[in-house]
Amino acid sequence: MARRLGVTPFRDLLAHSIAADPTMRAAADALDGMLNAATRAIPNVLLYARLAHDTGFVEPVPMLPPLTRLADLSGGLAELPAELLDLLAWQLQWLREEKRDLRSFSAAFYVGGHTLGIAGLYFVISGDMGNALMFLLIFVVMSFVAGFALRWFALLFGASGAVIGGIIAFDLVPDSKKYMLNRFIVLFDHSYDVQHTGWQQTRSLLTIGGGGFWGQGYLHGTQSQAGVGSVPARHTDLIFAVIGEELGFVGATLSILLLVAIIIRVLVVGRRAAQPFHTYVCVGIASMVMFQMIINIGMCLFIMPVIGLTLPFFSYGGSSIVTLFAAMGIVSGVKKRSRPEWLTN
Repeated sequence: MARRLGVTPFRDLLAHSIAADPTMRAAADALDGMLNAATRAIPNVLLYARLAHDTGFVEPVPMLPPLTRLADLSGGLAELPAELLDLLAWQLQWLREEKRDLRSFSAAFYVGGHTLGIAGLYFVISGDMGNALMFLLIFVVMSFVAGFALRWFALLFGASGAVIGGIIAFDLVPDSKKYMLNRFIVLFDHSYDVQHTGWQQTRSLLTIGGGGFWGQGYLHGTQSQAGVGSVPARHTDLIFAVIGEELGFVGATLSILLLVAIIIRVLVVGRRAAQPFHTYVCVGIASMVMFQMIINIGMCLFIMPVIGLTLPFFSYGGSSIVTLFAAMGIVSGVKKRSRPEWLTN
């Protein structure tokens, strides 16, 4: 349509009685530039009209007579392929959903309540504080990227701190869960319950400290190769301590950089994703790897509580390895469906 109208002089669209006037012909010639600019926007209007009349995603609105005439001249409403129409209709539906006010209380309450309910139910059933905490942290990052208002995050952290503080202050922690509270207490007092609660992290610090800058050599660590009990969970939770002892500061730093490179790559794939849903998935996977890395290394350095999270791609473990490689497979699928680079620049 735009191509046909763009090469048609404006005076040819006028009635013959008007076009015969020399003054009107001169004015029409001057308006040709304005007409060319206007016709470039017409395909979008016609697309919207096609979606309105053929899909029902938009409430049908009668077209104005001039627009109807332009459509008749170009055949614009009859040339859109059905497959493309379905795709564009889905995108339009998504755009309408994204226009919902994510800053409103109802949206934050709905999404936040749903997530807290799932995390709480998971913790009650499994007793696994680590994965429940990971679930909440991933939710926070994905919600931030989606555009939720910062005040809801402040309210979430404030309410969580108040609830936890109240539970501790009024000694409402059940005896069966006191060990979890002790894991936080020992972070501020390393001499607290050294033989039990702080045993793993004390041994971890000793092991890392023995590695020095270059390490003691692969499979030559004094602590890590001393036998069972010297370094608890050395192949799972505390594998970073083994890396620090055997490969030293250099090896530990390279391990961290490798994980950071994976995180950055996942975020880059998410940024180039063709759909916002794919972007959110990549952000969630990147945050999962990031929080696992931070918490696991923090556990080994005695600055984070022991909550049973492995070091991604390094620790031994069945479900952990399967989950991580499945997540990388999802990212690879998103990469295959990414927008071309010329659309992202």
